[in-house]
Amino acid sequence: MKKKNLSLIIGSCILVVLIFTINFPSLLTDINPYTAQTMRTWNYENGELNLQAPPFPPSEENPLGTDEMGRDILAFIIYGTKLTLTISIFVVIGRFLLALPLGVAAGFGSYTSKMIIEQCSIIFTALPALLIGVIILKMNFFTNLYREQSIVAFVLVLTIVDWAKLGKMIMERVQETLGKPFIKGEIAIGKSRLQITLENVIPHLTAELVILFFMEIARVLTMMMQFGIFGVFVGNMGFIADTEGGQTTFLNISYEPEWASMLGSARNYIRLAPWTVIFPGIAFFISILGFNLIGEGLRKEFQEKNSVYLTGLRGMLSFGKLKLFVRQKSTVARKQKIYIVISVSCAFLAVMGIGAWNQYSAVFQYTDAKEIFVHEAFDEVLIGTEQSKKMAQNIGDSLMKIGLKPMSEKGYISEYTTEKIYVPTEARLKVVSTAMEIEEFVHQTDFVFQSFGNKELNGELYDASEMELLSTIDFTNMKDQFVLLDSNIYSEKGFQYLVKKIMTESEVKGIFCILPAKKALPYPMGNEVYNGVVMWVTPEAGNRLKQLSGSDVQIVLKSRELENIGRNVAGMIPGNDKMVGEEAIIIGIGYNYDRNQKEIGEKRILWGLELARKLIQMDQEKRRTIIFVFWDGTVSDSYNGKTAYGKQPLYNPEKSELYVDLTRIYTDKGHLYYNSRQAPITRYFSFSFNHQLENAIAKRNVVQNEYKVDMYPGAKGENYMDKILYYEVNTPTIILSMQEDKGNTNKLLTLDELGKSLLETLKNNNH
Repeated sequence: MKKKNLSLIIGSCILVVLIFTINFPSLLTDINPYTAQTMRTWNYENGELNLQAPPFPPSEENPLGTDEMGRDILAFIIYGTKLTLTISIFVVIGRFLLALPLGVAAGFGSYTSKMIIEQCSIIFTALPALLIGVIILKMNFFTNLYREQSIVAFVLVLTIVDWAKLGKMIMERVQETLGKPFIKGEIAIGKSRLQITLENVIPHLTAELVILFFMEIARVLTMMMQFGIFGVFVGNMGFIADTEGGQTTFLNISYEPEWASMLGSARNYIRLAPWTVIFPGIAFFISILGFNLIGEGLRKEFQEKNSVYLTGLRGMLSFGKLKLFVRQKSTVARKQKIYIVISVSCAFLAVMGIGAWNQYSAVFQYTDAKEIFVHEAFDEVLIGTEQSKKMAQNIGDSLMKIGLKPMSEKGYISEYTTEKIYVPTEARLKVVSTAMEIEEFVHQTDFVFQSFGNKELNGELYDASEMELLSTIDFTNMKDQFVLLDSNIYSEKGFQYLVKKIMTESEVKGIFCILPAKKALPYPMGNEVYNGVVMWVTPEAGNRLKQLSGSDVQIVLKSRELENIGRNVAGMIPGNDKMVGEEAIIIGIGYNYDRNQKEIGEKRILWGLELARKLIQMDQEKRRTIIFVFWDGTVSDSYNGKTAYGKQPLYNPEKSELYVDLTRIYTDKGHLYYNSRQAPITRYFSFSFNHQLENAIAKRNVVQNEYKVDMYPGAKGENYMDKILYYEVNTPTIILSMQEDKGNTNKLLTLDELGKSLLETLKNNNH
């Protein structure tokens, strides 16, 4: 009776487990590897507060314990299987791509190929590959790369530093094969070197190459484990841990779920928390053992006399003998073995393909939300108008259809009171030059009113755009004139103070305020009422007014007052996890728009509703709470619904883990502007979410331009609406903006692509 090949059986079982883990990690654990627990329990003893902080030991909740960031080690190992093995397989493929052609060429006598192999072998023997790899990958350039870039760097470095051994081995085996008598016979019948290589040499080395492939994976995993011990791994992010005594100490944090990174960041805890090192080490040990056993088992199988596997393998790679092999008469048992091998191989490929398909097959089209969003088409939707009231009701009805729960007993709509709201109904600006030439400027194109009332004014234009007026006490020389000011020469607060001072302490007819470059005209809405008028003008219109200094200005302004009631619309998908069910991710979208933004305004609403519907339709368990808020008043910072939320939150701020701001989407296909400065490492969940979202967007080869938000304490009032939830309710904030920028030549992002990226990240963090 034939002895069973235990090495091949055990190794294959380990490989099957690894492949299953790569493709179906959610079936093995329901814990997100990025989720962190910063504190578990606390108690008072002898008047002192004692906290239990990570790393937490193995428990029923965390079978293998947690790391120093409070992340579940079992989840990290399970989800890290894919990245770890992916890197190792790509490294091996890279080594074979270098070693095989150079080794074969050197075996046939190529002097250049032989010298390359021998010199690389000498270099990496004199200087250990491990040492060279650590030195290179410890450079700042490599440690600051994104995940995808870091993976490429690791593959290239691990390929280059240790391919020569494989190349030398192949060269020696080719030389040995070429000395065989049957090769002389092939040469005698006139075969070329290429034919001999493809039909004789490669098939003859097939068995050894297959064995080497599995053995090489084990060698790469061993090297990755050693790299991890030296603190070199994918996703290595260095943070400043201490600056005492002028010495900066960095904390190397493992962010990506990858086994080597677990060893690297946990090596300092070997005595305090040995489980943080032991279990990743066991994962490496089992995987290395599995690939070595497969290699050894295949060696035994191929060495058997009349091995069906070896015959089949050589037949498939001999090109000329494939048909002959298929036509050979074989026993039923031999055919069954071949069918089993082919079936198992196809099954593995199918499983891998399904896993890849599941990862990238997310379908998102915001236009699909039209079937549940029934609304009357409005030219504009502004806070305080009947259109805004109806739109809020339509959005609330759509949230109910989708299945979101209202935030309060009052329903989906949360009303708030604002200051008085005025908008112009008639706005005209005409300048008559000294040469009696008339020039008219267009409202909301060249200028907008920022003070209101019903006025008809005329006066001379006074150019003060190059004067510094903050220290000016007497404005009598500006009496009955329109003053032109340039906001670029003042700070934002200083300019606001100056405008108010001139309008309240002088008898000017009005002020023209030149906008900063590349800044859009604000919407003409507000509550300021003066004896004169305040207007913002574009830089182009401002330059024209400078040329018209001394001319006669004629202004006509008529305004109407709107209802000073705002309506935020909110619904939530409740989380049902006992541990993190109350933790909430808030997604904010604006539903106001003016006539110029009608098309993108409606698309923005559809996009938000479709995102909510996709999350509801996911068949996975809803662990965390997700809240959708459609803000009113977003065309003007003075009436923005986020202000009302900051004063009276709709959800417990202590449970609000993250706010994703999507109110700055101005086009359905444009350049992405991104800001995550309000999601610091100290708020780990938001930091983790941000990093995953950046990676999801980076997969689409889109450049993430910086959306500038000044976070210095002295600049708290500037761009305040972009950071109001961070300051007022202590909620970490990520801002995503899509804008048209003709000067930017980078790839454009579509709303659907943004939806896919956000949906993927929410799915990863919600389950």
